[in-house]
Amino acid sequence: MNMGETTKKRESGGPFKRCSLCGAEWQTRDEFLADKTLKLNGYQGSLRRLRLGEMARGLLLFTHKAPGCGTTLALEAKRFKDESAEA
Repeated sequence: MNMGETTKKRESGGPFKRCSLCGAEWQTRDEFLADKTLKLNGYQGSLRRLRLGEMARGLLLFTHKAPGCGTTLALEAKRFKDESAEA
């Protein structure tokens, strides 16, 4: 795997995200973002964290529109930030 790729997995080595209702798994961030069954619904921020200067700490909310599913998935916004952008 090329370290420059945006294939961010969880630090534990597991999938990037797993659907809590149907069990679907996305191994990488890119796979998650490319999935046409996911719809971005919005962003849920935290006023407390904003006051503390932690602006990238909110949640991105997605609906999994796969047949028989429909659950909402919440992921920390910081999981979509590239480390290379910080350099």
